[in-house]
Amino acid sequence: MTVDTKIEEMLIEAIFEVFEKMFYLSLEPLNADNNVTGNMSLQRIYELTGDNSFQVLESQLLTVLQSIEDMNEFNRILMERSINFVKNAANFLDSFAFNTKNRGVVLSKEA
Repeated sequence: MTVDTKIEEMLIEAIFEVFEKMFYLSLEPLNADNNVTGNMSLQRIYELTGDNSFQVLESQLLTVLQSIEDMNEFNRILMERSINFVKNAANFLDSFAFNTKNRGVVLSKEA
């Protein structure tokens, strides 16, 4: 993971924290009026407000989540194939007496 990637992740995380706080602050009047305690789902907010946009938002978020899961699976497959390709290439070079095992290269996949 590069420094730029870490910075991007930190920025995205900070932005989500701000949005989450703003969202919960906007729900405080709704919670107080309806004696709601604990976490509220988008479905529960829809039930309290009757605003269909919360159902649409829930559906869109589920779609995004599924897309992320699909991309993670696809990336996992690509990493496994890449690692196998490098291993096979190293074995091929070893068959010609090139010593690739003492190069200090470590291959791993991170989840």
